[in-house]
Amino acid sequence: MSDGEIRELFGEVPYWAGDAIREYKPVEDYAQDFITESYWSCCASVNLGELRGMAQLPDRGHSWRQFICSDQKMQANLKAFKENPAYYTGLPERNPSMYFVRVNGRLYVGGDGRYRATIGKFYLYSQPCPYLHHIELHDYSVDFEFMRVYREFVAKKPSWLKAEVAHLIDHREDGVGWKRDYYQQLTVHVTDTRSGLSSVHDKFSLAEAVSALAHKAPSLFSRILRRAA
Repeated sequence: MSDGEIRELFGEVPYWAGDAIREYKPVEDYAQDFITESYWSCCASVNLGELRGMAQLPDRGHSWRQFICSDQKMQANLKAFKENPAYYTGLPERNPSMYFVRVNGRLYVGGDGRYRATIGKFYLYSQPCPYLHHIELHDYSVDFEFMRVYREFVAKKPSWLKAEVAHLIDHREDGVGWKRDYYQQLTVHVTDTRSGLSSVHDKFSLAEAVSALAHKAPSLFSRILRRAA
């Protein structure tokens, strides 16, 4: 879509129009055990200026400019936008719903609504308020650094060590249309299957164990395991 066409539809050409859309992969599929806080609401608001990408990208490397004129479904949604732009600024019933996911502050379309979210991202760029209302939102805080250390430990550890992540809910706050889960501090339980001895590690002591393994320092590695027990 040309600058002139974008300007005619939405009033301005956003500076990010040529940026590549990032692909969202469900965090539950690869980092479930490292979620430290989880929030859900059926009637949230999101700043579409912060939207980075979406699940199930039609083509990797697609820019927002390319996606806004991508196929018949997009054209149908653009037609609906021209007939009722207030859909993007008011509080209408979203049918079908629009589902967003935020992971460590980064916002994505997680399922339904990627065409409307893209239109809204362009349109609300030139409007006084960038927020889209009355959508479903899941917001996760994830300790990706701990996940990286854990995976490195699993890759380097001797076969006689068993490692398991302790991922337990501490408490929940909730109300009508929302909930927030807080998890206990993440730890990794390491068991020596030869002796039955076990130790509990936080991110930092596990990182020390990884370093000892990397430097082939078995005595230091053993001391770290005993110290964390």
